[in-house]
Amino acid sequence: TELVQRDEDADDPFVPLMIWWALEAQLGKDRAAAVSLLKNRSQWNRQLVRRHLIERTARRLAAAGTDADWQTCRELFELAPGEAERGLLWAGIDAGTQGRAFAMPPDSLAGDFQSDLSRSPTSQAMLRLGLRFQAPGAVDRLAARIADSGVGDADKLAAIAALADDGRAEAMEALEKALDLRLGD
Repeated sequence: TELVQRDEDADDPFVPLMIWWALEAQLGKDRAAAVSLLKNRSQWNRQLVRRHLIERTARRLAAAGTDADWQTCRELFELAPGEAERGLLWAGIDAGTQGRAFAMPPDSLAGDFQSDLSRSPTSQAMLRLGLRFQAPGAVDRLAARIADSGVGDADKLAAIAALADDGRAEAMEALEKALDLRLGD
C-alpha cells in the first residue's frame, strides 16, 4: 500500500509495472486483499494507481471473465469515487473483452453498464462495449458517429474498427451504409 502512495514513481519505467505484477498475482491468490487497496477512496487519486493500476485491474478481471471476476468488477464500481474512475474501469473492461461477444452484459454489471452508457453516450469504450454486449441501438450509434461531421477522425476510425470487428450482419450493413454516406460527401 505504501508503494502506490509515491506519486513520483508514476513516471518510472519499472516501478509501476512491478507493483502491477504484484497486484495481479494477489488478484489470483487473495482477491479481497488486492481489492482492499482501493477501499480507501484517496488511493484512487494517486497518480500511480490512476495511471497504472485501475484500468489494468479491470482488464485482467474482464479477460478472465469468471462470475467471481465480474463480481469483483462490480465491487470496484461501488468503490469508484467518480465518473472519471468509472471510465477507467470501463476502459479496462473494454480492453479485456476485446474480440469476444456477449449476449448481454454480465449480470453483475448490467445496471452499471446501462446507467453509464446513458451518461456517456459518446465514450468509445462504452460504445464498443455496447456493441459487444449487444445493447439496443449500439450499432446505430456507432454508424452515426462515422457519418457525423462533428466527430474527429480518430473516433470515426475507432467506430469503423468496432463495427468491422463485430462481424454480425447488422453491424456490416450499418458500416456499409455509413461508409457510403461518408464517401458520398
